[in-house]
Amino acid sequence: MVALACLALALAVPSTFLAPPTQSVTDVQPTSSSALQAAIDAAQPGDTLVVFGGEYEPIVVDKPLQILGVPAFTLNPCLSPGPAPIACGQPHVTLAGPGSGVVWIGNLVCDGDLNAHVGVNGPRRRVVGAGFDQVWFTSCDIAGAQFTGLNGGAEGAPAIELTGVDFLVLIDTNVEPVDSKTDIAFPPDSPTGIVALGTTVVAVGSSVRGGDGDLQAIDCGFYDTNLLTQGAGGTGVESLRLVESASTVRGGIGSTWYCTGPPGTTGTLPDGVVYIGSERVILPPSAQDCDGDGVPDTVAIAAGLATDFDGNGIPDVCLAPPLMASGSEISLSQGGAIDLTLTMGPGAATGPFVLLGSASGTAPGTLDPVSGLLLPLNYDAYFELLLSTFGGGVLSQMSGFFDAQGVAQVTLTLPPGLSPSLIGIELHHAFCVIDFLGPIQVNFVSNAVGVRLGG
Repeated sequence: MVALACLALALAVPSTFLAPPTQSVTDVQPTSSSALQAAIDAAQPGDTLVVFGGEYEPIVVDKPLQILGVPAFTLNPCLSPGPAPIACGQPHVTLAGPGSGVVWIGNLVCDGDLNAHVGVNGPRRRVVGAGFDQVWFTSCDIAGAQFTGLNGGAEGAPAIELTGVDFLVLIDTNVEPVDSKTDIAFPPDSPTGIVALGTTVVAVGSSVRGGDGDLQAIDCGFYDTNLLTQGAGGTGVESLRLVESASTVRGGIGSTWYCTGPPGTTGTLPDGVVYIGSERVILPPSAQDCDGDGVPDTVAIAAGLATDFDGNGIPDVCLAPPLMASGSEISLSQGGAIDLTLTMGPGAATGPFVLLGSASGTAPGTLDPVSGLLLPLNYDAYFELLLSTFGGGVLSQMSGFFDAQGVAQVTLTLPPGLSPSLIGIELHHAFCVIDFLGPIQVNFVSNAVGVRLGG
């Protein structure tokens, strides 16, 4: 019954998110305004670009990268080719990812005023795009550009506007939109600071605001002040969720007008709201950051950036994985043995374990509609062999109980002289735990570990 229960496992919880491992590091020198984009185009997914200061044209990021300014580097749309007023309206950063992966940008400063005399309705968002699981900004100033040369009303734009991004993480970062401005009596409403409707926004030590209004001097003998209904402050953040710690998030300040002629009265438009979305979580500051990514453990767990299966307040990524192997390869010609250590901790296991395997990988895995957990093993001939023979003669035990310390040991043994046609196959193993204290069902699945079959 235990084996059959493990046969239909599934995992519904989100996996722990980590920045991809760096493949190579490339130095970017400020030799030209296009040098940074050229380095991005030449980079491979997962690379790190170290930018040695300088000022550059706007960039398009189309792959997972880490971009670090040493010292800070500046993006200025006004450096782009073309008429200055129109060029200045380009986004500083455009994200055009492949649909997954992580982009991390550190020490970025956005610059470049917007000449409102021409092209005032063009795009002016500082960061825009889609196509990544996570977008991180650390020690960045995503602000700076405002309108100059007004000739009428100029509608502002959000600082950041994302779609299809699971997490937007801001660490020690300032975010300000382009405020709406006018030199006439009826200013537009100011924009939202961050628009990311399907995204969890995480703010740590950061500042985010909605667009501020303007101060208007009005000839009240000429304009009907009852018609002054525009000019409200913008919303701070619109997102699926907002998780913040040691941060300031506010709505924009509404416009104020006053009369230069009779009757000499003043008025104020409404301030913007702080947040629109499904959930706002405010957590106290914390110095505990076990993986050193800049996000406190409490924030990472609350936001879903990290898992905490055992509920001890420490992200699981910082703990030893439940299943570990003493080696990574067994020779088919010589045979050999590898110890598999199963660890749950004292009192954590509520029943026996069942260890299973796969010779065809870990994805998509084997789903259990009852528990909602996913065993990271594919059902194949090796999986079935272990089930039907209670270990296939290669596992010292397929099922058993943990000791008082919550540890169990299983040995994988292969005899010498196996067929060389199996060289290169990787046998993955993982275990599940059956809950005997409540309803008898699977209540835990481990990570998978692989053992390669060598010559």
